Amino acid sequence: NGYGSTAVLGKKESMKKAETSFISSTFWTERIGFVAALKCLEIMKKKKSWKIIINNGQYLVKKIKKLAKKHNLDLKVTGIESIVYINFNSKNSLAFKTYLTQEMLKNRILASSQVFLSIYHSRGIIDNYIKVLDTILEKISYFEKKNIDKNKFLDNEVCHQTFQRLNV
Repeated sequence: NGYGSTAVLGKKESMKKAETSFISSTFWTERIGFVAALKCLEIMKKKKSWKIIINNGQYLVKKIKKLAKKHNLDLKVTGIESIVYINFNSKNSLAFKTYLTQEMLKNRILASSQVFLSIYHSRGIIDNYIKVLDTILEKISYFEKKNIDKNKFLDNEVCHQTFQRLNV
């Protein structure tokens, strides 16, 4: 079971079990990890993934900033081209972040206030995201201007800022 197995089996028997077990981890305890990493680097070089992601990230940031201006929202767009963060400069920032996720899900987009781009995010996908984001930011702008209570626009609780929900 992995816990206390040396006490039950003894050191020699435990090591034999480890030799015949398959253990997968982020740190590549199995030999296939290095092969996968090399193949990944080969594909990245062939497709020039960094260029695709940087171009799409710059495009996305430009579009988000344009929407913020259009809806007169105090947004801070940060991060790097591959990881874009949208921060609402508002006392209701967590409620707006929750609302953004809620409404994206209603539009069949799994998204939050963070966007992790990959080479598979085409301009069409990004434009669809921007189109949905436009309607969401329009409503958030309205909520902010009218000081609408979060309970009026959220279907569930406000998201947590940290992992505090795990501290039970």
